[in-house]
Amino acid sequence: MLPILVLTGEAFVRCFSCSTTHDSRCGDAFAFTTTDALQCQGSCVKRRGIRDVSGVRTVEITRGCDPQTKDGCWDGSYNGISVYICACNSDYCNSSQGLFVSMKLLILLTSLSVLYITKS
Repeated sequence: MLPILVLTGEAFVRCFSCSTTHDSRCGDAFAFTTTDALQCQGSCVKRRGIRDVSGVRTVEITRGCDPQTKDGCWDGSYNGISVYICACNSDYCNSSQGLFVSMKLLILLTSLSVLYITKS
């Protein structure tokens, strides 16, 4: 009997992994380099929320890996706070605020296209 070789296509992506609770460079003024990225199996994510402790509001941003998901943004929760989460699937894509802007723009343009097509 001949051996059978089975290849599995596992996708890896390079993602930044950090949190503003441990490193201020992880914030909106992102200051990491590609050497700070990790190889992840799944998707890159950026989570942004505001923690309110005794009336003091602090922005918390985390970047890292998540199980494979489609590109997009949604509201969710993480570490006990409400956050806005964006996921992406290309190397270093969770690096900047541009991820949030580009996903929102994509959603807006898609919605406008659907409205235009349905009215035509």
